[in-house]
Order: sequence, then C-alpha cells, then structure tokens
Amino acid sequence: MDKPEIWIVANLELGPKFQDQATLVAEAINKEGLHARVVDSLELAVLVSTDEQERQISITNDQLPDIAVMQIKDTALNLALESLDVITINSSHTVRVCDDKALTHLYLVKEGVPTPSTLIAPERYPGQPSRETIIVQSEDIFGYPVVVKATKGSFGKEVFRANNREELLAHIDSFKDRAFLLQRYIATPNNQDFRLQVIDGKMVAAVARQPSERGEFRANLTLGASGIAIDPHPHLSELAIRASKAVGAITAGVDIVVDQQGSAYVLEVNSNAHFRRISEITGIDVALCLAKSIRRITTEDHLLK
Repeated sequence: MDKPEIWIVANLELGPKFQDQATLVAEAINKEGLHARVVDSLELAVLVSTDEQERQISITNDQLPDIAVMQIKDTALNLALESLDVITINSSHTVRVCDDKALTHLYLVKEGVPTPSTLIAPERYPGQPSRETIIVQSEDIFGYPVVVKATKGSFGKEVFRANNREELLAHIDSFKDRAFLLQRYIATPNNQDFRLQVIDGKMVAAVARQPSERGEFRANLTLGASGIAIDPHPHLSELAIRASKAVGAITAGVDIVVDQQGSAYVLEVNSNAHFRRISEITGIDVALCLAKSIRRITTEDHLLK
C-alpha cells in the first residue's frame, strides 16, 4: 500500500523551538504508519507563470506532497500549495485569520463567540502617526487599565497593559507603523488564563496558566508562566471548539479567560500553536492526536492506495 507524502513545513532558521515542533509532529505521524518529513519553508519559492500560453503556479521542489502541515504563517505558500491540490493543515484562510488578531476577533464575533470588547485602530501607512482620536475613544470606552496589542505577534511578546495615557502612548509608539488594537482588560483570579488544544473539532488537552512574576498579567508559557493540567468545565471546552470552528481550524490552541463573575472570553486562536509544553504538563501526546486526525484525512480523501 502506497503511503501519502506528508510535509511538515517550518522555518527552521527560527531556532530550536521551531525545529522541535516540526520534528515532534513528523515523528508522531510516522508512528501512525504514514510518511512525513520536515521541509524547510525557506527552500520553497512560489513561481507564478505569466506565459500567455500557459498560466500556472508551481513550487520550486521536484515533488509535491499530498498533505502539508503548515508550521509557518506564509499564506502565499499555503495558498499556492492549495492551488496545486495539496491538503493544508491549517488552510491559508485559517492561518491568515489567526495571524491577524483583528481578523480573529471579527470572525469570532461573527459566529457569536464571546471575546473582550475590542477597538481596532485604523491602519496607517509608513510614517503616519497614530491620531489622538483612537486614544480618546479608548478612554471613553474602556478607561484604564486597557490592553494594547500588535495585531500580529506571537508568544505574548507584543501584548501590554497600559494603566494610564502615558503608558498607552509609549506602547503604541513602540509598534511604529504596525497595526494594533485596544481591548477591555479582563481581571481574572491571579491573572490566570486557560489554553485548550482543539483538534478535529475535539478538545484534546487543557492547562491553566498563571504568570510566574508579580505584576505580570500575561500567562504565556513561553514567557515563564506556570501551567497545570486541568479537566476543563464543559462550557470552556465547548467555547474552544466553537472558536476553532469559527476560523476553520483543524488544529488550534485557544486562549480563554474567565472573569471574576464567571463569564468566559476567547482571547486568541492560534493556528500554529506549539504543543511540547502542553503535552509535558498534561501527559497527553497532542502531536499523536494530530497524527490520528491526519490519518483520518488520508482515509477519507482516499490518499491511502
């Protein structure tokens, strides 16, 4: 029986964390009896032919896979693979939406998924300063503290809490020309939040995360937060699944907070979530869960011959 070719596409130059994630997924898929290999995204250029006789898209690689597990946010490469009938996990649509926090919130709200009230700042051209209007609007709507985020960023590194106008202006200035949004600050017990990993429409693993430093409100494990395995309330699981479906994700790490009154809000949906740490904390092999999902896809799409 021929095995479908599966690529794990990753930018390996980003360092060991990204190399480890790609290897983790590839090894899990191979354990499921399929054939996966890690492919460096920097080796894959997209050729768009403009020849009048033959207009086509091609990838600078001698053989294309049947499935590509996209561990990058290169939506052009993602879309090119899809145009060549490669199944991508996640799709270019999902990656585009999740990579832009403004788009994520718009899609979540469209599907009735609760998120913190969010003010999306107008996009600016290079050199254009942010107008004071957005500051006044934020103060009128949210007051202080307020959360300010670059619309594109990973691991919580460009997410800040501003306690006054001076801090808010400093954070906005740090983004330079980059798009950003402002968000109602949700106070939670001990600044705790939850990461739920959803695969194939099912919640497979969950952790409660808490910042390790006093005064820190970001609970990202990459920033040093601690995490404990949890069996989440069914409402949280259902909310994570709804959020994943809202952006069309096959696999997603969904971040949720619960306020002092018990109301839950989705903060982010991560289409390229790393899951080494959540697997270590929970004892659940998340990569294997993804591999089983991919095996199902190969069967349903008749890729196993």
